[in-house]
Amino acid sequence: MSGFIDAHAKKRIHVAVGVVERDGLILLAKRPDHVHQGGLWEFPGGKVEQGETVEVALVRELSEELGIQANPSALIPLIQIHHDYSDKLVCLDVWRVPEFFGHPQGVEGQPVEWVPIEQLGLYQFPQANVPIIAALQLPQRYLITGSITDPEAGFHKLKAVCERAAIKLVRVRRSELTLDDYGILVMRFGAWCQQAGVHLMIDFELFTSLFKQNGSSAIDSLLQNGISGVHLRSRELLAVNSSESNEDEDGVSGALEAFSAAGGRLAASCHNKDEIEHAESSGMTFVVLSPIEAARSHDAGPELGWNAFRGLVAAAKLPVYALGGMTEASLEKVISFGGQGISAVSEWWHGETR
Repeated sequence: MSGFIDAHAKKRIHVAVGVVERDGLILLAKRPDHVHQGGLWEFPGGKVEQGETVEVALVRELSEELGIQANPSALIPLIQIHHDYSDKLVCLDVWRVPEFFGHPQGVEGQPVEWVPIEQLGLYQFPQANVPIIAALQLPQRYLITGSITDPEAGFHKLKAVCERAAIKLVRVRRSELTLDDYGILVMRFGAWCQQAGVHLMIDFELFTSLFKQNGSSAIDSLLQNGISGVHLRSRELLAVNSSESNEDEDGVSGALEAFSAAGGRLAASCHNKDEIEHAESSGMTFVVLSPIEAARSHDAGPELGWNAFRGLVAAAKLPVYALGGMTEASLEKVISFGGQGISAVSEWWHGETR
């Protein structure tokens, strides 16, 4: 007989996972030593039983495991993570739990601990939980800059837009700047970001240039100067790990891995399922999916639409931002569809500071 298992014959397991929150802290539970992946920390939850909605299952599991009563009307979808194992298909359906009654405790004897969101990376989790941490640590708004022709004017506009729109994650594009002027701008803005609590993403082009000039020391330099991440365009994403690309010969792929391992974020622009899967296998922290609707800043090609967005987000194993025609009014819909949040140019960049 064949050793292969038909995907349709595999057992499908739907798991409700709760991110219990209180005053900027997240509740973790430790797995018993004798079970699979024992001794690791995890977010509490359990299997959705037949006939249950995920919300009902999550409320039940939190009561059984932690002795708390979650408010079902306050649950917020965070991310879905699908895993295809040799004998089963597992969907982790993760929800934020901002409101609950009672005092959490390990009803089954498991240790529990409240942890600041920014310190979650210090704990050991099952690999499947890593995207959950990324989703928790990412904000709901991702600014992409429009035209910048002068480093000085660009610096002041960046500060003004981030302060006005409460932006905490921004991709500064090179736009019309020379690569040297772009480097000057992001280094100066990075210093401001460190003080303001803003996470700065730079173009892959600059990362590549700095790495080729300075080697691995460029990684520490970027992080020390307030540059939190690197954003790859879709063609850069597809090329960087390609056997036909020159990037591997120059060690750029390895540099990206080292940058990520040192705490840097990696992001990529995606337009379809294949690109999202490539981003997952390439170690991206999150992706930006576009165009959902017609972009106001430029012609971005055929719209994906909301149904496609919802389906692609459900299948993704990492946080997904929606781009293309997004406004503040779009945020609630994006979150309800399981997206991380909205990414935009016109909504914030072409505002009052123009």
